[in-house]
Amino acid sequence: MVRRNYMKEAIDVLEKYPSVQHSPLVVQILKDRPSTIVKAYESLNGVNKPWMEVVLNVLRSGRKIEAIKQLRALTDMGLKEAKEVVEELQEQHGISFGYKYP
Repeated sequence: MVRRNYMKEAIDVLEKYPSVQHSPLVVQILKDRPSTIVKAYESLNGVNKPWMEVVLNVLRSGRKIEAIKQLRALTDMGLKEAKEVVEELQEQHGISFGYKYP
């Protein structure tokens, strides 16, 4: 089993964004739980999302509702959040379904 050095990773993440003012709360979280910083960064930036390829494959096959259901099953997201994520993926990857009315 490979052990991750979360402290180093967290510092690397924070150094990538030097212009961002890191509040004392963030600094304290970094000291107490560096894995939290790393996991939040990964989550926000699409890193390490094992569900993404599954959801994209379903979405590319033209089944948007099924993609939302898959996403909810794989992540425990709520309906609204899952719908927004699927629609964002759809837009980012240029996936469209049929004719859009003006």
